[in-house]
Amino acid sequence: MSIVKIDDVYLYANEYEETSECYEAKKWLEDNGIEHEFMYYGEAEAHQRLFESASINWPDQPPLNKFPFLVYTEIHDNLRPSQYPQVCLRSLEEIKNSNLELLYKLGRS
Repeated sequence: MSIVKIDDVYLYANEYEETSECYEAKKWLEDNGIEHEFMYYGEAEAHQRLFESASINWPDQPPLNKFPFLVYTEIHDNLRPSQYPQVCLRSLEEIKNSNLELLYKLGRS
């Protein structure tokens, strides 16, 4: 099983001030040429359902409870679309320390 490319990159954020982690995450994606949808939400406390839904999708990880977080779909050569895994990067640190930049370049050259 190998990853052909990634698709459907969504950055979930609740603020966009230059000093925020959400801003840093968006800037990191842009600086690395990663096209994404910027999903802006207000106060995290007002969006518990979003976090609950995201936590259900990744039950093997700690509950999600803060912004920013990023979700993308891995396209595999031996899976049907309904089986493509979704990956959640749960913080600015996870986003920056991931192999997202390399994965994004797959299938785009």
